[in-house]
Amino acid sequence: MTHIGEIMTDSLMKETIQKFSSRRWFFLRPEDILSANILTAYPEDVEDGDSLIMVLSLKTEEGEKLMDLALTLHQDTYGDYHFTDSIEDGHFPDVLKKMIHEDGDFKITEHGAGLKHWVESNPDFKPMKLEQSNSSFKLGDSVIGKFFRTPSGPENPDYQIPILIRKYSDFNGVPENLGAIMYNGKRDLCICVFSTFIKNMGDYWKYLFERSRETDNSNFLIEAREEAVKIGVAVAKLHISLASIDEKGYTRENFTERDYLRIKKQDNGLIQDFKRILKSSYGVSYRDLNEIEGRFKTPEFHMVGGKKQPIHGDLHLGQILKTEETPVIIDFEGEPMAAMEDRVSKGSVLKDLAGLTRSWNYLWHFILGNGDLPDKISAEFRKITVDTYMKEMEKAGMEM
Repeated sequence: MTHIGEIMTDSLMKETIQKFSSRRWFFLRPEDILSANILTAYPEDVEDGDSLIMVLSLKTEEGEKLMDLALTLHQDTYGDYHFTDSIEDGHFPDVLKKMIHEDGDFKITEHGAGLKHWVESNPDFKPMKLEQSNSSFKLGDSVIGKFFRTPSGPENPDYQIPILIRKYSDFNGVPENLGAIMYNGKRDLCICVFSTFIKNMGDYWKYLFERSRETDNSNFLIEAREEAVKIGVAVAKLHISLASIDEKGYTRENFTERDYLRIKKQDNGLIQDFKRILKSSYGVSYRDLNEIEGRFKTPEFHMVGGKKQPIHGDLHLGQILKTEETPVIIDFEGEPMAAMEDRVSKGSVLKDLAGLTRSWNYLWHFILGNGDLPDKISAEFRKITVDTYMKEMEKAGMEM
């Protein structure tokens, strides 16, 4: 066994950063990283073939950024070490099983009994979505895990929100939170969340697109309209259940001027990130983006009113699963490019509704191409969703 600090030489750190910076989920360009070091690792003593979790502290001009890595260590014939992604190569369960039997800074917490037993006894491990801001995997047919690439504290909404929804309401349109990997050492971090796996026919983006391409789709538009109604109802019930949470930091209240300043700062940060990505990836100049930037100006404070409450934060058709019963809403981590402070802040339900209605526009243009027809159908589906949503909110006496 060798301590990870001895294995992680400067050259291996550089190789690791370069290897994973090519991934879609990597949130920085390699040139933005001034230096990197290991904040923590589990286990700390490893040998060839071991899987481990490593949290890197990345120094940038904007300050410290954290990145989680799920790794498998390999030693070649020359004695040099290299890493592969342990979720991708299937070795991640090894570190989970080890964690169950050791009392250290990394722990698997449970909500109710059964998660630890399932982790230890079920060898069926299947990687799922790997090229996102997190990496998802299945344990058997009942548990889904989500490994966060940018760790946060226990306040992570993807960890907390499903727990609070089920505590304060009977809304079952979200997966049940089974537990998490928590690190309690130099700082508290949420590394991975485990939830019940919901049998589904895909998210609505995938489901509706594939349904539109089937040979026997003469009733497709009628069916799609029915699904739009179900989605509108589910989103309204989600917001009603979120508004019922009666805990400090989650209760519904009026917007304040401080909220406006926070939203304006967040919008400006997202605009700058958007411009940076376009410039670095597509060669688009800042001058070409002036007109686009003008469309993203936050309205003046006197125009911002209504209530603020916990919301989804990144709602679109890809975050809603089609099931035989009711739409199931997933991924409460918020906008991945936003700071955690903004992702856990309360907001207007209209933000979720706007993201959802915009998603209809993407879908129909993707299915039908450009022109008047997709614009017309998009407008129809936006109206169906909003009208259904508003009826449910009015029925519940919810003030927006």
